[in-house]
Amino acid sequence: MDWRTHITLFEDADTACLVFRSTGLPVGDVLHSASQSNPPSIGSITPDDLQASLSLAAELIASAAYFPHIRQAALQFDEGEEEQAVRACFENYRSAVNESDGATATSIVSANTLKRYDENANHAKHSDRATIQLLPLIDQLTILMSRCKISASELANISGGGLFATAVSAGWVSKNALYGLNLGRIEIKGTRAEAEGIINGRVTPAPQVFVFEDEDWKYDLVATFDTIEDALSQLAARNELSAQELVFSMIESNLGEAPSESIWNPPHPH
Repeated sequence: MDWRTHITLFEDADTACLVFRSTGLPVGDVLHSASQSNPPSIGSITPDDLQASLSLAAELIASAAYFPHIRQAALQFDEGEEEQAVRACFENYRSAVNESDGATATSIVSANTLKRYDENANHAKHSDRATIQLLPLIDQLTILMSRCKISASELANISGGGLFATAVSAGWVSKNALYGLNLGRIEIKGTRAEAEGIINGRVTPAPQVFVFEDEDWKYDLVATFDTIEDALSQLAARNELSAQELVFSMIESNLGEAPSESIWNPPHPH
């Protein structure tokens, strides 16, 4: 049977807010009120009050799997300042990518992420085909896109941070990958935080990783690269494409035309 026949939250057409079906109360208002109100004394709770509270709680719990942002909101009631700072880091990064704001996105990612892009910038400048083809597909894509979209003179002096900022501003870093992603429970271990990734109500196999650097939390994208690499490999296998054919087809999708084989030639060979 379709789960929608059992769901007890719905979106109000006029306000676009999620509403409890049994009471018509907006979910956000109920959660906010619960966080602000002092608990009543036990003697003042009537059976009807108890039944209503249990009904609302059951609706929220039953619906959480299908409304990840409601689960996220509920989790925040148990979070301290550090967990909230991690969540804010993720939301700031999402906003920067959605707005193609490369400079802001670069300021939010980890040093480890920028180091990986620095390595890719050097490969884009100097490495030959044989060297590049030994690298993960996600790195090959970044390197070859750089050669297609950045002039040789600009590429000569680009840093990892500059390459990452360009990738975000030019849309190489996919907005779609972040669209359905939300953070669930966050666990902090010293200067490292791991957050559940939730897509369509399901927890992703690998966590989203954040590190505390320069007095702030930063998003460590490198931690997600293995998952992306697996997805690219599966995509190539499903479509019966070689690694090169997949990379070239993705570049063609961005450029609007097939790339030339000359992109394998380094603009600044050693």
